[in-house]
Amino acid sequence: MLKENRKTKRKRNSVKSILKRIIEKGGLYGKCAQMYYNDKEKSVRFVLECYEQCHTNLIKENWEQELINDIIQCKLKYSQ
Repeated sequence: MLKENRKTKRKRNSVKSILKRIIEKGGLYGKCAQMYYNDKEKSVRFVLECYEQCHTNLIKENWEQELINDIIQCKLKYSQ
């Protein structure tokens, strides 16, 4: 069961998973996420840019905390 939880968490923290959830939220960020979805390098850069916005009230109000946490985890993964 622990192994399954790790896989689920890993999937949730993947760039594609994060982009899908941003697309589902819609708005300008959703449109941008759609644009970058198939470009690995740009999609990673976009998620890292989203990290910079995670502290704003607009993002906190429109995205669930789990998505914000996954973006933070992704940032930590790619900044090493």
